[in-house]
Amino acid sequence: MKGYLERSLRIARRLDARRFEAQALEKRARILLAEGSRTEAASMLREALPICRVAGTQFCGPIVTSALSRAVEDPVERDALLMEGAEMLARGAVGHNHLWYHRDAIEAFLDARDAKGMMLHVTALETYTRDEPLPWSTLFAARGRCLAAVVQGEHRDEWFGDMNRVRAKLVSAGFKPFLVEVDNALAADRWEQH
Repeated sequence: MKGYLERSLRIARRLDARRFEAQALEKRARILLAEGSRTEAASMLREALPICRVAGTQFCGPIVTSALSRAVEDPVERDALLMEGAEMLARGAVGHNHLWYHRDAIEAFLDARDAKGMMLHVTALETYTRDEPLPWSTLFAARGRCLAAVVQGEHRDEWFGDMNRVRAKLVSAGFKPFLVEVDNALAADRWEQH
C-alpha cells in the first residue's frame, strides 16, 4: 500500500493534481497513525491541509482535518481542527468526508477519554447514514457507543455483549487497528471480574 501511495503522490505532483496530492498525503498519514507514528502523520497532514484550502475543501478537506485531529496532542488544536472540518462539511463535501470525519472524531475523543465528544460523533455518523445505513458506519458507530460506555465507567453488563459482537465484526472485516481499544476494554473487564 505504501508503494502505491508513493506512486500516487508522485503522479499527482507531476500532473499538478492538487486534490489528489492532498488525498495521497492523507492516506499515507493514516498508515502512519495506524503504526503509531503520530508526529510523522501530523507533519504529512499539515502539508496536506493548506493544499486542500487552496484546491478546494470539498474533496478531502474534512478528512484531512479529522485525521490531523487524531495526530495532534493539544486538545485546543484538536477541537479547532474538528471545528474547521465541521465547517467544511456544512459548506458541502463529497460523501466519504462525512463518514471518515465522524469516525476520526470518535477516535480523537476516545484518545482524549471524552465520552461526550465520542457520542456527539456517533450520533452524527448514525444521522448521516440513517436513510441508507452502511455496515461500515453501523459498525463504527456501535464501536464508538460501546467504548464511550467504557470511558464513562458504565458497568460491564451494559456493554459487554455489544462489545463482543463489535469485536467479532471488526475481526471479520479485517479492521485490526480498531481492535486494540476493544480488546483493552474486554481484558480490563476480565481482570476486574477475577
